[in-house]
Amino acid sequence: MKKGMMMTLGVAIWHVLLLSTSWAADNGTVTVNYNVYPNLHNMVVMKDASCLGKLPWSDAKARVASLASGQCGLSDGSTAGQWRLPTSDELLYIAYNAKGSLSAVQSDYWSSTEMMGYSTYATAVSFTYNQKAPDIKSRPNNIIAVR
Repeated sequence: MKKGMMMTLGVAIWHVLLLSTSWAADNGTVTVNYNVYPNLHNMVVMKDASCLGKLPWSDAKARVASLASGQCGLSDGSTAGQWRLPTSDELLYIAYNAKGSLSAVQSDYWSSTEMMGYSTYATAVSFTYNQKAPDIKSRPNNIIAVR
């Protein structure tokens, strides 16, 4: 590979990995700028990650969907139906970059990502080891909500 091609490839990889985080909320949330080039979107993450407890995957999805302002320290004006489980990629990003700003325990958290071809499994993310792993949906895991 030529030197110029290596430089271009290196710059391209840097743009894909460019991630940033900003914190500014006194309403029970943290705003995370989740930037994977060329897409940037802001995730609002609930600060009190321990509030929702540990539930099996389907119960976790239902509990997050019913979350609204006035619950779990939220005063952001959110309504039921606006919150969701993060994808496994979003949750891994939170584990690496934002867990220090949350009341999160060093444990496994459910993502919304189901395991393709295995209907009884979904992806959990370890906040202890910062990694994804398949987990059986009937097992209770911790919950973080995003919108």
